[in-house]
Amino acid sequence: MTDAARPTISTHVLDTETGAPAPGVHVSLYKLGEDDRPIRLTQALTDADGRVRDLLERPMSTGTYRLEFNFGRNRGEAWLARTGALYIDTWVQHNGLLCSTYEVGIRFGHGEPGCTGVQWLAPAKYVTNLRQCNNAIVEHTGTDTDVAIAEQFGEVTCAERMVRCVSGCR
Repeated sequence: MTDAARPTISTHVLDTETGAPAPGVHVSLYKLGEDDRPIRLTQALTDADGRVRDLLERPMSTGTYRLEFNFGRNRGEAWLARTGALYIDTWVQHNGLLCSTYEVGIRFGHGEPGCTGVQWLAPAKYVTNLRQCNNAIVEHTGTDTDVAIAEQFGEVTCAERMVRCVSGCR
C-alpha cells in the first residue's frame, strides 16, 4: 500500500466561539489495549490552520483508538470511546456582569485529512449546563454516552467543541 493510500488519523480543531481554526491545541492519539487501558502512540500540536494531518505516522492496525484534545489553560480536553462514551472537561468564560447559562458539548464528523469538508455524523451532544456571572471562567465537566456515534465510531475523523448560551444571553 502506498503512503497516499494508507489509512490515517487526522483532526481539525475549530474554535466555535470565534469561528476560527484553533492553532496550538495539544492532541494525543491513544490505542486501547486489551484491558481497555489507553496506550499513547503519539502527540502533536495543531498547526496555524488548526490541523494535524497525520497523527498515526505508521501503518494502522485493527483496534480502538482515542483522540484527546488538551486546549490548554481555560480550554480543557475531550475524548470519545468506541462504546460512544464521551468526556468533556473545558472552561467557558462569561463576559459581562449579568448572569447567563452555558452548555458545552461536542460533535463528531468525517472529513478529508486535516478535517476539511466535514460531514457531521450526529448533532452535538451537550453534557453540561451551568450558570455563570461576573466575567467568571467556569470549568464544565461532563460525560455521556452517544449510541448513534458508537455505531459510526469507525467513521469519526473530526471533533468540534460546542459552547452555547441558553439563557440570559445578550
